[in-house]
Amino acid sequence: MVKDCPIETDEQKTTFKRAFALFIQKSFLLPTSSAYISPVHLLVIRDIENTQCRNWAHHVNSFLINGIKEFHEQGSQVVKSCHFVLMIIYFRERYDGKSLNDPNFPAPWIQRWTGELMKDKIKAEVEDITGLIQRAKMRARQQKKDKKNRR
Repeated sequence: MVKDCPIETDEQKTTFKRAFALFIQKSFLLPTSSAYISPVHLLVIRDIENTQCRNWAHHVNSFLINGIKEFHEQGSQVVKSCHFVLMIIYFRERYDGKSLNDPNFPAPWIQRWTGELMKDKIKAEVEDITGLIQRAKMRARQQKKDKKNRR
């Protein structure tokens, strides 16, 4: 809808802004596992002309906190929201060695995370995990072998 939305009249421009705001929220800022728009996504489009005045950090943070609460209460395997935000926070702490509250590394620290850098870090994570799994398997085989030899 965003791609094919005409923007010739004021009404069409408003429709485009609403569609774009929903798209950004649903696919980037506030993703859900559902294919449907959630009421949390609709709050923003009521006053579409003032989206730049909205406290987006609070909006995303509230959504993330609710996702974490659901994670703990329902015992699921994943936090069902804000994967991009979680990934950025994780990479910042793991690779920069800085916490989010470090005053020596002021905002907007997210600017340095390019798509290419994200791909590189994800690849490194996969390699780390694969290596951990292989080492764990080797350790388990060695323990079995040692146990067998002691008999």
